[in-house]
Amino acid sequence: MTFDKKSVENMLLGECHLQITNAYPLWHEENRATKLSKYIINVINNANGSEISCCAIIRLIVVTGKLSNEVMGWSAELGETWRGSSDGAVGQTLIWGDGKPESTYAVIILSQDIALGLISENKEAETFALGILIHELAHVHDDFICLNIFSHAPSPQQGNWASHRQFLAKSLWGEFFAETHTYPYIKDSELSENTSYSITALKYAIDEINKEMISFQSHRTVGKVWAVAENQLSIVFNHLGRTLALLLSDERVKNNKSLTEKFIAEINLISSDWAQISYNLMDVFKTSEMLPSPDILEEIGKIVDNGFRTIGLEPYN
Repeated sequence: MTFDKKSVENMLLGECHLQITNAYPLWHEENRATKLSKYIINVINNANGSEISCCAIIRLIVVTGKLSNEVMGWSAELGETWRGSSDGAVGQTLIWGDGKPESTYAVIILSQDIALGLISENKEAETFALGILIHELAHVHDDFICLNIFSHAPSPQQGNWASHRQFLAKSLWGEFFAETHTYPYIKDSELSENTSYSITALKYAIDEINKEMISFQSHRTVGKVWAVAENQLSIVFNHLGRTLALLLSDERVKNNKSLTEKFIAEINLISSDWAQISYNLMDVFKTSEMLPSPDILEEIGKIVDNGFRTIGLEPYN
């Protein structure tokens, strides 16, 4: 059966179905689909007594060989025209409803390679895949809490900077929250790769925005500059959220600040402004108590504003 928004809304709280689409033929072998369904339901049930207990609102897990297409299809059905799937993405969380468990619905879309990892006999592959699943479950919990705080999911609206700011701040917070829960499943080498990727993303973003500002001299379209800047800085902020989550978790567990200090030093070589932004984000995260209060998201919003100012764009002009 192929599920859609309406069929998901007909599911009762506590139901969780599995759908596999555009997938390898091997899913028909060795009861893999049944094994995967039992595995995921067991993880969700175990999460119910943890810090991400609100993931119990999940009604559907979609496993697919074409993640970006699946995300686009669901986004269109939910009217979330702004949503897309970033390059290399292996998971996506969708949530909608009124904030009550019985009438709020969550769907997780997983790459089939990650899904196969969950039922792999290779322990390393399973651990990596489980980290991805936990990351998505944490998104469900966090999105549900935010839905209750703000009564709606933040979405960017044309000509309304406040909506863009709130959207970017919530996205940044969400990546921090989700990756904090992923930390126990991350190897040291993956932590190093994550920090390196944030450095690379920042360098690339600054270069691309500078190129567009030069192009502005000929095309004279401010909207093009803002579109490039928002796209690139969204990537940077989300990666910062993930990286700082892992570094602060590592610091807390191992009582070792050296990796965090090294990361900030590398950011400082690119931009002292972005080093300060990283420090400011860490301060907010440390005082958050892992709850996305309006005050916390307001502080993150101010940091988002400053991120745009570092590249010469003033959000309120």
